[in-house]
Amino acid sequence: SILLERGGKIEDGVYYIPESPVTKMDTAVIANYGFEDGTVAPFAVRHGTVTAEAPGCTGDYSLKLTGAEGGSEAAAEISGLKAGETYRLTAYLFSSAGTTVSLFAEKTDGSGRVFSTLFDTQSYVRRILVFRAPAETVRIGVAFDAENPYKYALADNLTLVRIEETPAGTVSGGDGKWTVASDTDREAWLKLTFTNTSGKLADCALKVDGQKYTVIPLRKTGKTVAEGEANVLYVPLLLGKGEHAVALDLPKNVAVTAAEFLNVTDRFATEQEKNERITEMEKSLFAFLLIFALLFTAFSAVPASAADKATVVYLKDDGKGDGSSPENAVSDLFDAYDALDLSKDCTVVVCGQFLQEFTFSYGEEYVGSVTFTSVYGGVDYRKSGAVYQANQEPACRFVCWGETTFEQIDIKALQNNIMIVGQHHPVTIGEGVDISGPAGLTGGSIAKAFTVMGGYQNDQDEPEEESNKDTSVTVLSGSKIYIVPFSRSILGVYSGTAYVRVGGDADVTVLHGSSAYPNGIEVGNVRMWIYGNAHIKNFYGCTQDTIWNSFELNWISGTIDLFEWVCSYTPNKSTLFKQGTTLYATSVTKADAKFPEIAACFDQVKDSDGKVPDVKIAKPDVTPETKPVETQPAVTEPVETKAPVTTAAETKPAGTQAPVTGTPATAVPGTNTPATGTAPVAPPAEKGVPAY
Repeated sequence: SILLERGGKIEDGVYYIPESPVTKMDTAVIANYGFEDGTVAPFAVRHGTVTAEAPGCTGDYSLKLTGAEGGSEAAAEISGLKAGETYRLTAYLFSSAGTTVSLFAEKTDGSGRVFSTLFDTQSYVRRILVFRAPAETVRIGVAFDAENPYKYALADNLTLVRIEETPAGTVSGGDGKWTVASDTDREAWLKLTFTNTSGKLADCALKVDGQKYTVIPLRKTGKTVAEGEANVLYVPLLLGKGEHAVALDLPKNVAVTAAEFLNVTDRFATEQEKNERITEMEKSLFAFLLIFALLFTAFSAVPASAADKATVVYLKDDGKGDGSSPENAVSDLFDAYDALDLSKDCTVVVCGQFLQEFTFSYGEEYVGSVTFTSVYGGVDYRKSGAVYQANQEPACRFVCWGETTFEQIDIKALQNNIMIVGQHHPVTIGEGVDISGPAGLTGGSIAKAFTVMGGYQNDQDEPEEESNKDTSVTVLSGSKIYIVPFSRSILGVYSGTAYVRVGGDADVTVLHGSSAYPNGIEVGNVRMWIYGNAHIKNFYGCTQDTIWNSFELNWISGTIDLFEWVCSYTPNKSTLFKQGTTLYATSVTKADAKFPEIAACFDQVKDSDGKVPDVKIAKPDVTPETKPVETQPAVTEPVETKAPVTTAAETKPAGTQAPVTGTPATAVPGTNTPATGTAPVAPPAEKGVPAY
């Protein structure tokens, strides 16, 4: 073992660690690396808008680069490096939708820049840049390409460490197929320099000698490839001496430009270099911590049982506990979800003021449910000021990874938009939800509404562009609401059924009947129920050229002020229903003054049975894939804060449309003679290190 090789011994089950000097990693000092003094110093603003803002990835602050003409950039000159040596610059980065943030290094005169990019990722992600220092002083920094002042990027916890890369063998070949001649029986690193301009995280299967070894994520690097771009990934491989066939399945617009097989070591400062040696007490403590770490690793290999998780968690801004009570509330949505047994029906109790400042996307699907409420255990926390607030421009998104409900809760938008993205998981706005915000929160458009979307949002969590999964949206209260049954801003085919139920005292400004943008969308079936005292101010079937399989509206009670298949604000769009449209009505709604006008928009009008079904849609499959441990080495870069993305089926080319079968209905049919019948039954539910 390594212990014996280093001079230690094992006697009678006791591990003896050899006494030896321990020195520190050879790091270059980056003052205020976490921006915790609330300033950007020692980073200088090169151009644009750069500030230190709360919150940080860790701690209270991070570096914020806001969109400006020509982009925004901040840099600092770091001294004390060893010219010609290799360094690893690390940072945690965040970028707004559709934007690129870069971690860079260059000479102090601004020449020879190399950089690593992060594209379109609305969560903190660890990124690295490996470069060779051209001199003892190097300029490092962060650059943001956006000019839109509503876009921004964040950077936090910058570190710079000297490393050593030595060959562990040779690599020949290319295009994702290599022969690796390994010189070692130990684990070494396959270093890949890559680009990914696909706009999606690429999960690439890696095979060794014809056998699946692991799946590695190649992150989005931007829309184009620029000179000096150096995105690298290190994959640990235990090959054994000799030649091995290594293959990586690379999708379109993803390329590996260099592959090396290396030993990679963090360099340590010598005693003379740093004049630091560890004291005897420190060595004893080090030995203790090492043994503790070994024991902890062994025990932590056993997964925690579901019994260790809660089904109720308390949440508020000033929470500092484990979520077990209002006094011990958590203050972070991720912490709240991590504490829950998401295989069960769970509750998050908002017991004080809580502010969501960034898009929340948990990243792991679950089969249970999560309900957000401020009324629990006989206590109404709204009476003491409990409120769920959202503050992000242009949109604050809450992305669902399982069934999600909001009920008996006050929700306040501090900007003009809150968006609940269902991602084909059931979304319910239950009873007792009060929605408020600034004057701009009108509900009249997605940008100015509390939006509830059954399907996917473009640029959020690698959405599928083709799916047969159903959606389910239920709204029973609240106002300033805009409902979208399927997706938004994705040209795709969603052939499942959207179930939309609007009842109770819900005051819906816009009830959309399909997907929101762009032209050429194709959706499956839409089934809607309007009941109770629900008020629909505007119904728009579409705001773009749209194809449906079928559309059914069951109007039991409630009111509809305006019904249009094509929104009058987006005229000259086409609608096509393969299997037609049907309105189910009760005697109550037939007596409504708007009934003749609305009925004339449908191919058929039938009698409603007045029943609202309990809609159930398929739950996600979260069964983990069973694989041998030795075939699943960890990939150290990038570390994504989201679940692995399943590759979607091949989609049809943009601008094309599937053949239409059957006899389509016209956009606005003529006068129909009402037919009798019953309502439908609800369904069951460059090579080497970059140099200057």
